[in-house]
Amino acid sequence: MSNAAHPHVIRMHAYLHPLHRFEAHPPQDRSALLRLWAELGPMVRLADPARYRSVQEALEENIPFPVLMLYVFRETRRALESEGSAQRKAE
Repeated sequence: MSNAAHPHVIRMHAYLHPLHRFEAHPPQDRSALLRLWAELGPMVRLADPARYRSVQEALEENIPFPVLMLYVFRETRRALESEGSAQRKAE
């Protein structure tokens, strides 16, 4: 059999959820963080409006990037994890 008969399958780890992408490949600059927040923000706003507002305010401040990135990640994870646990309790 030739190699043409057996196509190669390339496996790529697709991180579909923006939080998983954030965790796997943290943004390297402020503009990348803002693009990621554009995806995560609506989910956080639905799950926990107070956390959403606090992250929005932090993004407007002149906070050093490493600190800001960790803050956004922590608050996003807490908001989305609390949403998941609330859904599990409702079921």
